Amino acid sequence: MPFVSARIWSNTGGGKIDMDKSQRLNDPSEDEVEKRFAIIPADPQPGLKLAVSFARPLDETRAFELSIEKWELIYKQCVQGVIIDDGGRGTCALCELYYFGHNDECEECPIRLAGHPGCEGTPYWDYQDALNFNNLPQARQAAADEIKFLQDLVEG
Repeated sequence: MPFVSARIWSNTGGGKIDMDKSQRLNDPSEDEVEKRFAIIPADPQPGLKLAVSFARPLDETRAFELSIEKWELIYKQCVQGVIIDDGGRGTCALCELYYFGHNDECEECPIRLAGHPGCEGTPYWDYQDALNFNNLPQARQAAADEIKFLQDLVEG
């Protein structure tokens, strides 16, 4: 049985749900084991950032599902008037599958194979620009565009 250790912060009311201690999950669902998204304080900087804890995706399909879910959460935050730091490679399921542990970064990543090594030329970088300049409308549009970009890659 897997062990899960996480500190999850709730962005509703500012309270925290403390899950510091490692806990054995009895008969965990796929969601409990494979993904956990949380929005946490971007300490020491002001603002919020996305944190994730998931098991290494077993396949590309699951990695795409998790990546799209990540950007849907970011988009929803933008709609609510909040720009969050997306966490970069550390919160990307496709990076978890194709970046980490490879001699050649992004090796076999479908985004790289589509002509975008390091996600260059994708809406991801538009979101980073929006984040850097605290531009909410641009961030919202970039998050929506990233969702569409990923969905289009899935559909081929």
